[in-house]
Amino acid sequence: MRHLYLAALLSAALAVSAWGQVATGSLAGSVVDSTGAVVPSVKITATNMASGSRIETVGTEAGLYVFPSLPTGVYSITAEKAGFKKMNRADIEIRIAQRIDMNISLEIGDVQQTVTVSAEAPILDTSTSERGNNVSVKMMSDLPLFAGGVRNPRSFVNYMPGVTNNGEQSVNGSGGRGQEIIIDGASSLNVESSTMLTFPSAEMFSEFKLVGSNFSAEYGRIGGSIEMYVARSGTNWFHGTTFLNMRRDIWNANAWSRNSSTNPATSFKPKERINEVGGAAGGPVYIPKIYNGKDKTFWYFTYTKDMRPITPAFPVMTVPTALMKQGNFTEAGVPLIYDPATTAGNVRQPFAGNIIPLSRFSPISKNIVANIPNPDLPRLASNYNFVNQTVFNRYIWSVKFDHAFSATNRVSFFYNNDVQDSEGIQGFAGYLGNGLLDSQKPYTYRINHDLSIKPNLLMHTTYGFYKSQQTWDNPAQKGGGTALGFKGLSGDSDATPRIRFSGPAGLSYFGMDQGKVGNGAQYNRQHWLSQGYTLLKGKHEFKFGWNWRRFETLGMDLAGTNGLYQFNRAQTALPTALTSTGHEFASMLLGAVDIASTVVPPVLFDTTKYYDTSVYLQDNWRVNSKLTLNLGIRYEVPIGWHVPGGNGYSMVDINVPNPGAGGRPGALVFSGTGPGRTGQKRFYPTDWSAIGPRLGFAYRVGSKTVIRGGWSIYYQGAFEWRMRMPGRLLGLQRSPERRYQPGTRLGFRDSPGARLSPATHHRSDLRQLPERAVPGTDSRPTGPDL
Repeated sequence: MRHLYLAALLSAALAVSAWGQVATGSLAGSVVDSTGAVVPSVKITATNMASGSRIETVGTEAGLYVFPSLPTGVYSITAEKAGFKKMNRADIEIRIAQRIDMNISLEIGDVQQTVTVSAEAPILDTSTSERGNNVSVKMMSDLPLFAGGVRNPRSFVNYMPGVTNNGEQSVNGSGGRGQEIIIDGASSLNVESSTMLTFPSAEMFSEFKLVGSNFSAEYGRIGGSIEMYVARSGTNWFHGTTFLNMRRDIWNANAWSRNSSTNPATSFKPKERINEVGGAAGGPVYIPKIYNGKDKTFWYFTYTKDMRPITPAFPVMTVPTALMKQGNFTEAGVPLIYDPATTAGNVRQPFAGNIIPLSRFSPISKNIVANIPNPDLPRLASNYNFVNQTVFNRYIWSVKFDHAFSATNRVSFFYNNDVQDSEGIQGFAGYLGNGLLDSQKPYTYRINHDLSIKPNLLMHTTYGFYKSQQTWDNPAQKGGGTALGFKGLSGDSDATPRIRFSGPAGLSYFGMDQGKVGNGAQYNRQHWLSQGYTLLKGKHEFKFGWNWRRFETLGMDLAGTNGLYQFNRAQTALPTALTSTGHEFASMLLGAVDIASTVVPPVLFDTTKYYDTSVYLQDNWRVNSKLTLNLGIRYEVPIGWHVPGGNGYSMVDINVPNPGAGGRPGALVFSGTGPGRTGQKRFYPTDWSAIGPRLGFAYRVGSKTVIRGGWSIYYQGAFEWRMRMPGRLLGLQRSPERRYQPGTRLGFRDSPGARLSPATHHRSDLRQLPERAVPGTDSRPTGPDL
């Protein structure tokens, strides 16, 4: 109720409010008489055939008319002027972010007479150089979107021309994280990852479009593509729908590999339960004897619930064999294991019989070995089958209201709420697993307003707010650090550290791969406010406006404070044969860590912010009936990732001498004010030079052929600078992270053992960071007690 109350206040406060065509389509053309001469100042009305709502405009003195912002749907168009017969044309479909060009021909006669045109509806966009692909209302309704869970319209992006997705989405060769996601006129990007962590159900959308190139000046802060979605609206008729999608293991064939297996541990067919249930309803707002909203006021409501009490997945892991867990590396295919305690220069002695005595095991390694399952397949690699199990529940609901004050003044409101919870056991059971208890609660507001200030001047404004709330816990690993013997871990940080293996054995990692520990959270918010104007003058359609948005993120995350330990074969290899001897699991048994790092508490939980402000001017110049030029310019001022006040984060400045590295350049510096700080709020200047010209054309060769071309300069989101830095080593960290040289004596190895000689340090690029406290906020312990 609090959200709906806030929405009502925003609706009342913003009786002005969409930006370009990001939630709508448009219709344009020229008005001529039967001789081809221009007919000026013609009144033209677009009537939505489903809702009955009307939108009016007046053509220019050059005969040009434009509806720059039409809600998606099917329209009838009428044109009338004294001395000419009234023209009526029906079944003109307007799609999201699409310009339909339709010239109108009037016949001389009495305006009381009507000429009905039933010719084929226009299918070509002949006045813009933009390139994109639509998924229509019919496709959204009829195509099989269900693949387990909520039907997701975003899945179609991967099938659009020019789109590749290998971890990060790229369109037409763009860099990753370069997309923009627009829902009902405003962005819904997650601040930190430049995507949406959860995407709403397809039931609430009527249409989708991907714009991939030749963007007009209205669009900015993109490097790859714009995904546009428009929420469904009610009509003059009451409509309702309900659905149930299900998946069951009894309806599925078992995998071939499982059918062929004689091992009961791998031959069974796991249970699977997936249910998507929901419905939608909409129509005019009608209160008997009080209000009839036909042709004026409409509502549309959707509800979707995704219930997955059992969702299996079938990873094939690689674990050490039962003999390896005893220190016995005599199986066929296992390389020779050398004893690092016998190192003399580049010479070592192999363990007798290729067996590591139990007395040489690290105490922590013994505890870890006790939790590692035995293989269920008789081979060294891909030898352990595990069934990941996830319990998942999600419900989503949305509501949209549309109201037309008049044919020149209309407003819409959209609200979406999403709640989902999941709990999974992944990779392994118990302390060594990778599962989380995760909760997501995003929600969205949109208010759009269109106003015709004058017949040739229209204003379109949008306010948007998007918030994502994510929390997590790892109950299966809680207390795992202490239970396995790691020291110095307490509170939420006391979770199984990440244990990784680097080498040809291909051993699966242990622990939560993202380093997440207990009671973590992240909150992301985005405020969006934009206003665009369309001015018709002669053969010119001028568009100009501005856009402002603020991103902010608050991370309450102790990830990494439980430590990371990586093991390599080099610690148990012959220094002169690093690629053919040694084994990474043998190195772990000895406690010989190759790389270790930890984030040292306290971790600062600060809100970080981003800002973007932009203005634009676009001229769509209809030179003649065949040629249209799209000329525009956009100016953007990004204020990138920063902590207000500047205190609490650091970076490596390659120009500052590092006393901990013999005065070599490259040391940590700290932002903000106070002793030991640089006095800077941000480590980078504001870019005032982001000027983006847009040049394009569309030339109609015939009734079925259009040639397009364009040239533009775009600027991707400012947070990319932060997100693209290679991890915490290049700073922008709000807590210190310590990394250790290979062979450093760590808490992992509490039993006596030789420190590795420099000859075994096969990674010369690892350089220990200086011991330096962050003034006033956090400190570093003097000893590496992990």
